Amino acid sequence: FFFVMRRYNSWVATVTSMIARHQNKWLHTVPKGVTVVDNLETAFRVAHHIQSLHDEVHAIDTETHNINPMLQSPWDVGDMICLTLFCGEHHDFGNGPRVFVDTTVSGTLAAFADYFRDPRIRKVYQNYSFDKGILTRALAQCSTATTSKPVLQGFHADTMHMARLLNPGLKKYSLDNLTREYCPVGYQKASTLKAQFSVPFQKKDGTPSERLYLPDPLSLQGGDRHSEWLQYTTSDTAVTLKLYECLRVQLAAQPWVAEGVAKGLTMWDFYERWWRPFGEMLTEVEEAGIYIDVAHLQEQLQQSEQDLKHTEECFRKWVYDLYVARFGELEATASRIRYMNMYSDAQKRQLLFA
Repeated sequence: FFFVMRRYNSWVATVTSMIARHQNKWLHTVPKGVTVVDNLETAFRVAHHIQSLHDEVHAIDTETHNINPMLQSPWDVGDMICLTLFCGEHHDFGNGPRVFVDTTVSGTLAAFADYFRDPRIRKVYQNYSFDKGILTRALAQCSTATTSKPVLQGFHADTMHMARLLNPGLKKYSLDNLTREYCPVGYQKASTLKAQFSVPFQKKDGTPSERLYLPDPLSLQGGDRHSEWLQYTTSDTAVTLKLYECLRVQLAAQPWVAEGVAKGLTMWDFYERWWRPFGEMLTEVEEAGIYIDVAHLQEQLQQSEQDLKHTEECFRKWVYDLYVARFGELEATASRIRYMNMYSDAQKRQLLFA
């Protein structure tokens, strides 16, 4: 009897330990400073708290799957798998200031519906067009409200638009490029999604290939790299807010000089007056769409490709003739200028300035 009881007590202790480890699985993998919203109770508590912070600027970002942003529109396809929010390091929503909402859990996004509909909350995005498309569709699908108000209000700034206004000559306006350009060390985006999470293909013999691919973000969110995923996604909103602050300071330092404009106004005033409503209008145009005659475009595409090829050949021949006139045919031929790469910045610099 005592032997059976000892075995029973040992079995109960083992099962209890396994249950405790399972319940604390995500707790132990949540990075410091990240508040994870993966149940309705936490969702409503955090939503109520963050919606009360009207004096703060709120950075917002989404992560999606089932969409290729280079080829598809978020107004038509794509599923949001998480939402991240940040409005300053001095706030604590349970486990820190960075909020991660697992929107694959039913009801979590709906808890934030009033937050997104609140025009008093100043919301900042990096590439507002994409996030608005995804959020609008997702919020509309989970909303039970009968109000006619838009599901997304309070647009305050798009850091990509701000950077274009400040410097229209940058090669890229991605978050990692902009934070390196404008944010101090320590507030720069550390890595890109592909750089951090790509893994090698498997060869037939089971060894890793040199070729890499990016796993589905949903598998990253729910897999062994969950903690790394939390850190990556919530860091994006933190650096977005810092980028907004840095860009605003620089825009506010530049005077708005134009005929009929009062003295003392800055390019931040220009952004608020013209580019902010223009950014909202662009998303409305994208949502409505523009009719396109696809057959006619295909015909024009073929013609334009032929015209482009002919123009490039004319330009190369012109450059070659200049070389012949200046250096002689032998040197012009040796330079291979006849085969110049029209799309190489280095070769164009060499031609124009060397």
